Amino acid sequence: MKTFKFYNELEDYLFEYLTEQTGKSYLHLIKRFLRQFPGADNFSLKEIEAYFYDLKTKGNKVNYRKVILAALKVYYDFLLYRKMIPFHPCKSFYITEKRPSGINFGGLLSMEEMELLFTLKENRYKNLLNRDKVIIGLLIYQGVTSGELANIRVQDIKDGTVFIRGNRNRLSRTIELKSSQMEPMLNYMNEERENLMKVQTDRLILTMRGVPITVDSIHAFINGMAGAFEREMSPANIRKSVISYWINERGFKLEDVQIMAGHKYPSSTQKYVRANTDEQRDVMTKLHESIFL
Repeated sequence: MKTFKFYNELEDYLFEYLTEQTGKSYLHLIKRFLRQFPGADNFSLKEIEAYFYDLKTKGNKVNYRKVILAALKVYYDFLLYRKMIPFHPCKSFYITEKRPSGINFGGLLSMEEMELLFTLKENRYKNLLNRDKVIIGLLIYQGVTSGELANIRVQDIKDGTVFIRGNRNRLSRTIELKSSQMEPMLNYMNEERENLMKVQTDRLILTMRGVPITVDSIHAFINGMAGAFEREMSPANIRKSVISYWINERGFKLEDVQIMAGHKYPSSTQKYVRANTDEQRDVMTKLHESIFL
């Protein structure tokens, strides 16, 4: 049976990067899970997979199962932090469902909606106020993935730009920062980050405990603001929305967006073009001409 002190520590850990409402929701789901499985601290991946398979067979919707998984991932992160377990049993476990191919433009966010994230995230820790703005800004203005965001180094911010490292799926690129991003970025880098840092690291984004932020933490941070939107709120959907905004609202050339998004192939960028407008057909024609002529 978990003690009151244990749950207080867990609640503080949850509130590190979640809103109060989401933190309480996660705590409720974790407590319910532990009541059902008192020995869950020692669960293996196989046992967790069996639990989620049981949820699916009972008819629980995929979005609900994903919320439970997000809560459990944070719980096992907490156990690792307290050195109560030797490894994270479900860190690489994700719930995937078959979805229609192509871009669901109806599920994307407008830039106005994405900018609302700045007002929805209120952090009670003073050293995280500008950090949170830095995270949101890099997601909605530069369209980075959660993995890319976690890997940005301090030295990657230079002369009003951010360098984003590539990997086997995406190319490296350098993207200009918006002027509105510069003040919170500099305040965070020059003051708050130094106050946060507990271990020597060049990673840009740190947690309240002074260690580099993880991909799961970024997902939990964004999922914590999902209640204000009827559409999917995740780093992946924000990135899709940003790329669509660049092409369909700002009218950027496809070859420029390909570079900004780090896409290796024109086809990866092309799928973001909304069909049935003369301007977009012209863009598509020019793209095909550049590829095949």
